[in-house]
Amino acid sequence: RNDLWPCVGGALGLNLHADNEEPVEPELSLKGFDASMANAQPFIAAPPMMEPTPMQPVYATVIGNDDLLRGCADRCTRRIELSFKDSSISYQAGDHLGVLPCNADGVVDDYLAVLGAQDEADNVYALMEGQERPRNQWPCRQSVRVALKWYYDLAGPPKKSVLRAFAHYCTDPAQKAEFIDVLRTNDAAIAKYHKLQHQLRNTLGFLRHFSTCKVPLAHFLELMPRLIPRYFSISSDQLMKPTSIVITVALVQNGVCTTMLCGAKPGDQIPIFVRKSTFHLPLRDKKRPLVMIGPGTGVAPLVGFLERREAWKAKGQDLGPAMLFFGCRNAAQDFIHEDYLKQSEQSGTLSVLDVAFSRDGPQKVYVQHRIAQRAAEVWGLLSAGANLYICGDAKHMAKDVEATLIDKVFVGAGGMSKADATQKLADLVKQDRYHKDVWSA
Repeated sequence: RNDLWPCVGGALGLNLHADNEEPVEPELSLKGFDASMANAQPFIAAPPMMEPTPMQPVYATVIGNDDLLRGCADRCTRRIELSFKDSSISYQAGDHLGVLPCNADGVVDDYLAVLGAQDEADNVYALMEGQERPRNQWPCRQSVRVALKWYYDLAGPPKKSVLRAFAHYCTDPAQKAEFIDVLRTNDAAIAKYHKLQHQLRNTLGFLRHFSTCKVPLAHFLELMPRLIPRYFSISSDQLMKPTSIVITVALVQNGVCTTMLCGAKPGDQIPIFVRKSTFHLPLRDKKRPLVMIGPGTGVAPLVGFLERREAWKAKGQDLGPAMLFFGCRNAAQDFIHEDYLKQSEQSGTLSVLDVAFSRDGPQKVYVQHRIAQRAAEVWGLLSAGANLYICGDAKHMAKDVEATLIDKVFVGAGGMSKADATQKLADLVKQDRYHKDVWSA
């Protein structure tokens, strides 16, 4: 490990070292403006006739925020509906909603205090780069408080390169040496850093721990990592909801975006945009059968699929059969979207709803077990040209489902060899019949 950067440098003809302990010189500067010149919002909104982007989002209004769980004090999953009327958003079920998150006000206050910048909190600046043609690195002119709230990742784990630059601002030589030492790349330093990082959690913790570290505000704003958009599978379809969009949000402990969303109240405005995907229903062949697998919040885009099928059905179009496998812990607690899923089955929008409850019986039952029990039916639909959709956990669920499809459906029900069954799954991908929307926690 210690020889890596010198070896890379030798190959490139550069002088690189693993432990670069030289001070980092600032490259950007803050340019002050009158308070009246601050943008009214943290991001410049997209014009009404333009699709929103991460740089120019639409400010959608919260019109619903409902708890989908029952009797779960330790967990929270919510159905959040946002209105975007008078904007040019277009979407369909399967697309992703991009949300621009913000830090909690208390976190911002803590950083202002540790930076000694309380008196500058409402000063309006632009973070300028370049000399001949300087440009603002922020989306717009803003106060320090708003910039910290919306632009910077204040809660995430710190970057060692950033901490290494900050360490040089310690006014106490002994503390500076200690700070630099814990950021080195030898085994002892790495072990010490991991222990300290687990205890301190974020940059704020380190700045409090090394209390003589007085980072200039401008350099802090230059080096700190930026907040990035978070993406959520859309749980609605524009054919049914032309001016609103629904997402299903599970609260993540210490999660910046999910905390913001789950705490949003009707009337709150949230900056959003849509990221198009290929996780869609077949638009030209509405009679094509569907096999859908989405435990937990993985059911989110599949609920949107059912909305689109409901709209098609209302227009008198014939639909192919659709089978949905859903899974959760308990029928009484976390069967999210239960009413709509059952209503869809009763109306014929959904042919089969099969639910696995992992904690309700003597043995844990997951969606792959339910698929195995219906292997012949699944094989029949796939043999008839069905599209296959999987959404949810990539690390375990998706792998377990694929193994079940190969072993129980293709081999067990279809009579294929293991090699042919494995190839069959790959062929479904090539034929644009197997779609995955999966993620790792």
